[in-house]
Amino acid sequence: TDGETSDTPEKPTLTVMPTNPIDLQDRPVTPTISVTHDYAVYIRNEPVTLWCSASGSYNGKMYSFYKDQSENQGKQTSNQLRVNATGSIASSNSVSYTCTVWKQESHREIESLPS
Repeated sequence: TDGETSDTPEKPTLTVMPTNPIDLQDRPVTPTISVTHDYAVYIRNEPVTLWCSASGSYNGKMYSFYKDQSENQGKQTSNQLRVNATGSIASSNSVSYTCTVWKQESHREIESLPS
């Protein structure tokens, strides 16, 4: 009805503003992995160099290499990894390498998605 007030009091709302705003960061750009080859054909166990390339400049940039999804040597400052050529044409004997790039922001290390 018009002019009547409700007997139910309004519930107060509380708005909390953080004293330290949160800084949202994106992961580093997904890197690409490539092999530097001097020859078209390699002899099994001959060394080759893998390169992990990531665009963007990040504070404290580090790299990790993975062989068949297992970390190879831990984080390193070099974007190169020297490995021996292994595997074969048969897919059951192939070896897969991937890499990630890390950046440091506010005392935290943030890893990219794998290459």
